[in-house]
Amino acid sequence: MFKRLLVFVAVLNLTACAELQQVVDQLPQGGGGISQLDIGNGLRQALDLGIEKQVSKLTLKDGFYKNELVKILLPEELKKVDKALRNIGLGSLADEGLKVLNRAAEDAVSQATPIFIDAVKGITFNDAKTILLGNKDAATQYLNGKQKLHFMQNLIL
Repeated sequence: MFKRLLVFVAVLNLTACAELQQVVDQLPQGGGGISQLDIGNGLRQALDLGIEKQVSKLTLKDGFYKNELVKILLPEELKKVDKALRNIGLGSLADEGLKVLNRAAEDAVSQATPIFIDAVKGITFNDAKTILLGNKDAATQYLNGKQKLHFMQNLIL
């Protein structure tokens, strides 16, 4: 599950950036009259749009497989097997294996999306500040905390 979550985080980061840039572009120059609440709401809006417009596309059939930006390729260890299958005329079997791998990613995104929606709804200005100004893995750390909270809440229910 954690590996699937990491794939989703990577995809979310790629897709939400464009939405966040749109929100930033709409901010008044100088930023003097912007409150922490406005900044938090803007970040939530950008992330919501990223999930709504981009991430939901990944959950569709071939959302990964036919999208060269996010298509999951075989790891080095399996490339030899892929080549051997193709050399003996079993290219369609090799293609099917790649499709199965990408379909698993589609399923993972579907399962992880509620965790991200909850994380976005609960983001505060301080969370946003920590993510934007923190270490390069600050967003991952934030989402890991939300994933654990989501898991614990489901155990209680």
